[in-house]
Amino acid sequence: MHYMSHHRSHASLRKASLSLLILLCLAAFQVSLPPCGDQRPTTLSQPWAGADKLYCLERVIQAGAVGAVGYFQATLADDGSLYAVVPYRGEVHHLLDTDADGLPDTARTVLNNLPFPTAITHHNGQLWLGAGESLYRYDIADATLTPLIEPSPHRLTGGIISGLVVGADERLYAVMNADRECSSTTSTLTSFDLDGTNRQSVIGGLDYGADLALVGNDLWVAQPEHDQILQVEIVPPHAEPCPPLLQAENTATYHFPAGSAPTALAFYPHDTFPNLHQRLLVGLRGNTGEVVIQGYSVVALDLAHADGQPLEAVLPRNSPHLGISDQKMTIQGSGIYPHHVYDVVVSAQGWVYVVVGGGNIYALRPY
Repeated sequence: MHYMSHHRSHASLRKASLSLLILLCLAAFQVSLPPCGDQRPTTLSQPWAGADKLYCLERVIQAGAVGAVGYFQATLADDGSLYAVVPYRGEVHHLLDTDADGLPDTARTVLNNLPFPTAITHHNGQLWLGAGESLYRYDIADATLTPLIEPSPHRLTGGIISGLVVGADERLYAVMNADRECSSTTSTLTSFDLDGTNRQSVIGGLDYGADLALVGNDLWVAQPEHDQILQVEIVPPHAEPCPPLLQAENTATYHFPAGSAPTALAFYPHDTFPNLHQRLLVGLRGNTGEVVIQGYSVVALDLAHADGQPLEAVLPRNSPHLGISDQKMTIQGSGIYPHHVYDVVVSAQGWVYVVVGGGNIYALRPY
């Protein structure tokens, strides 16, 4: 018993020392990060991030070689590094922080020859990928790719996967567009076991859906073609494989100005930016070929208020004292336009990553 007590005391001491070392490392990391604009070539003055200095805007990466669309959806791993899909190259890139400044800066291809990957999410050291009609799981530590769902050569088994998220119930939720299990024209919000089995439909009859965000027990679905986002309560799954669209009393909808095309969703639970705390960040892809430019931005939505509330601009962020309209700001090149917004990702420390066209990924960190 004396040996066991002595052993435990040493174990407790080692744990305390390790915890202290981790805290010291985190403190050093926070102190070593240079102030915004202080000899950092990645700091950007465009798009405007606001004269109120809430956000320091930096470019994570600019990879024009990946094409006009470039990166589409992204996700964060446990170590804080980014993984992003490149649809038109069939690739997944791992974005690494090679200069230890707290931001990823170098892309490394970890997967290729995928059939048009458009969706990605991370959970417990693994990535789930939606590529065309296929669903894959990628183990980061082992660098192994496992096909979970693949279309049959005789019968297509599902639609194009455009949004993925793992719920608190340890199930994978996916938006299946043009879901051929149900219809060639509508989409289904579907859940699976993490190995891709035990498919269960949550809500059906959706017109085109894009990204997913989990907020408490609710899922929010972006519907860019209708300029709206739809709230869906996670309820026991339907027995039928293709359930009807839920009735209005079981859902909530937020509408955006015509042409906004909400495409990306991310819940912000942190206090790093107090003005964003407990708000839903929405990436507005933007319209094309219209006289009045809409979208091309990231906004924050307060879910505690009813439809019709004013949105808070996150990026670009105009400054009223300049006396410049949002349209002029956009046309003169001080916004994100002409690049579309494709994804928004929130890090563990409360930084915000914004994926836009042309292979650009921005980061918003404290000023």
